[in-house]
Amino acid sequence: MLSCAALAHGQAVGLQVADTAEARTAGDLDVTAGTVFGNDRAFYGVRGTYNLLNELRAFADIGSVDVDGLHFASQVGALYSLPDEFISDLGVRTALYYADTAYDGIFGGNVMLTSSGETLLDGLFLQGGIGLDVSKREGDATRSVSSSRTEVNPLVTVGIIYNVTRNIGVYGEISYLDTDVFAGVGVKIGKLPAPAIPESR
Repeated sequence: MLSCAALAHGQAVGLQVADTAEARTAGDLDVTAGTVFGNDRAFYGVRGTYNLLNELRAFADIGSVDVDGLHFASQVGALYSLPDEFISDLGVRTALYYADTAYDGIFGGNVMLTSSGETLLDGLFLQGGIGLDVSKREGDATRSVSSSRTEVNPLVTVGIIYNVTRNIGVYGEISYLDTDVFAGVGVKIGKLPAPAIPESR
């Protein structure tokens, strides 16, 4: 029963947002290594993020979810930076995730409106997001009776990203999904939060 409860939600099946919402330069690539801790599970993994366009970037996570041992987990998604100017940068983020354990598996996804902005401290960014998470779990809950359940829950997340240098940063993030709280930390390497190079006119 522990395995089924542990994978009830997908926020520990991949890294959290761990990113800002501003547009960046097409072709830039960064790598994130991090971990997410929940009540009775954890995820350890890496992410690659590639900027397809100034306003659009795609990402993919691969790693292990720790539920009665380490099991494969992955996540893919994209973030679109909204072109209009607001008080802070805004983006729309979508993600799909999957994990498989000895007793059950989970497939799901979420969509979020994300926001971020640089603080008065140079290189320190605040970021957050709000959206919905949909997950489906299928498994052998009692080793003799199969079970399947779909859940829809609100998802809220807040975090900080600090650029130690132009190419190395650290982040911390806390997420709330249904009644669960998840904390994540990690390191980012690559071309980190900075406005996209404006097109010449």
